[in-house]
Amino acid sequence: MSQILFSSWKGKVVDNRGKKPEEYETPEGLPEEWLKDEKAKGFMDWDGFAIKDPDASILDLCVQFLDRVKGRSCAKCIPCRIGTRVMYDMMHDIAEGKGKKKDLEILKSLGGTLNEATKCKIGRTAPVPVLDALKYFREKVQQEIEEKKRKGGGKR
Repeated sequence: MSQILFSSWKGKVVDNRGKKPEEYETPEGLPEEWLKDEKAKGFMDWDGFAIKDPDASILDLCVQFLDRVKGRSCAKCIPCRIGTRVMYDMMHDIAEGKGKKKDLEILKSLGGTLNEATKCKIGRTAPVPVLDALKYFREKVQQEIEEKKRKGGGKR
C-alpha cells in the first residue's frame, strides 16, 4: 500500500508532511481500491480527501470533485443547487489562474452556509472536503492565486 502524505477523512486528519516515511501515520478507512492504485496522486470524496504525492494538485482535486457534485443536487433547495455550482465556478477560476484573494473567504462562507442551510445530504456534505482542503493547503492555494499560474488539469 502507498504511504499517505496527508488525509482528512471522516473528521480525522493525518498530516505526514515534513515527516520521514518511516514516521508516517496510517489513516484509517480510506477506500481500498484507491489505496491500491499506484498511479493515483490524490482522492476526494464526500468523506474527505487524501494525498499520496506531494505534486498532487489540491485545486484539481477540488475542481473535479465539485464538477461531479454540482449536477447531483436534489434541487429541493436553492442553496445547494446554486451554491455547489458557484463553489465549482470559483474553484475552477482559481485553478485557471483567475482567482482573487477574497475568493477563499467567499468559498469558506458559502461552504459553511451550504453545510448548515441545505435540505439534503449532498448540500451538507459536499463543502466539507473542499473546506478542509482549503484549510490545510491554504498557503499553497494562496500562492497559486498570487502567482496567477495554472498548475493542474481541472475541467470546465
